[in-house]
Amino acid sequence: MPERMMADAPPIAPRAERRRSGRTRLNRVGVIGVGWGHPIGESVVRDLSDDGARMTIAPEFGVPDAFVLLVADAPGSWRPCRVVRRTWCEIAVRFAA
Repeated sequence: MPERMMADAPPIAPRAERRRSGRTRLNRVGVIGVGWGHPIGESVVRDLSDDGARMTIAPEFGVPDAFVLLVADAPGSWRPCRVVRRTWCEIAVRFAA
């Protein structure tokens, strides 16, 4: 019975891409700092684009609304960020100009 219900269901359309620049999937260490060269913790950078990043963080790690980010082996050094989305163990940031 469930197979028949699935066969009758319409296909789900993929979400429309709203980013201005393409993203690259990563699994690299990201260092979070409150000032240039003053790290306060680490994260795992999952996605990186020209405009921002998505990171996994420890749930107990209090990430400020604005900070600087250094991604291991990525071009550019410390980049100023602003948090645009938070979940239990993930944040999305937009890079400041």
